[in-house]
Amino acid sequence: MKEDIEETIKSLQLKIDRSKATLELDQRVQLFIKLLSEYIEAWDILFYWKGRPKPLVIVDPPHFDFTKLKSKILATVSGSHYLREFAYSFFEQYEALETDDHKIRRINEFLKAALSQNFLEPKNECMLFCSECGRTILTNRFDENDECSCGSQFDFKFFLASITGKLMEGIINGHLLEIYASHIMRMVNGVKLIGMGIGEREEKCVYTSIEYAGIGVGDRENGEIDVLGLINNSLIAIECKFNETTYNDVKDFLNISENLLLKIKEKYPSVKMYKIILSYDGTKLKPTNTLRVISLKDIPSTTHLVKQVSQMLR
Repeated sequence: MKEDIEETIKSLQLKIDRSKATLELDQRVQLFIKLLSEYIEAWDILFYWKGRPKPLVIVDPPHFDFTKLKSKILATVSGSHYLREFAYSFFEQYEALETDDHKIRRINEFLKAALSQNFLEPKNECMLFCSECGRTILTNRFDENDECSCGSQFDFKFFLASITGKLMEGIINGHLLEIYASHIMRMVNGVKLIGMGIGEREEKCVYTSIEYAGIGVGDRENGEIDVLGLINNSLIAIECKFNETTYNDVKDFLNISENLLLKIKEKYPSVKMYKIILSYDGTKLKPTNTLRVISLKDIPSTTHLVKQVSQMLR
């Protein structure tokens, strides 16, 4: 029956968004998604960046106490406009997480890894800080052996790096979260994602942002589901929102997914559906018997996320 349900669903598929499909099939994007799976905390910095798309600050060495380091640097940069601008970018970057040193360090580790794997574009400018004498300088030329004028090594180096290209596009339009959702669902035991073949021979398959016939709302005949899957004989419809989600953001999804379920029930009356909202911040939504809500900002690890989804689908 599961295979029959899948075939019925596929018979309703109309099209995919070509630009989104290109992003999903990009091997570099898939590698970035795997890195995000190692550092789920990175969604905090990506959400921050989405609202302020400017270079991010990376600290070396990565093990630091943000509050103490901020206090030390504040005392040294007041006399220079350029130093203040650089330092305040670092402070602002972690303003919402100021009391969570563990998460800040994890995000910094993620940024270092992303830079080393060429997901980020490095900038020449860096800021150096010496805790021995309290000196802070900006430079475009840095050597690991450079010493402070007091003779000590610089304790901390602050580098700038930018998110560009396809990753920038995928973060801003939220599609990166859809690709991440499909990646997570593959890790949930018993789930089969429903994709749409593309190309003349359908040699490639896309699993996000697929449009289905006759399930639209309002004046739209057709509707799009971000991620769709099956577990046993039940459907799993997932809506991804990279924002602080309200019911207004998901009301169309609730109706579209219900319309899809009704179409499948015409042929298979016993079919049920799990509806999941995967949001950066879904705390304004309340789960119901038919709606599950996941807030990424509250999930401590990918393992916890997979476990939470698995429990939702019992």
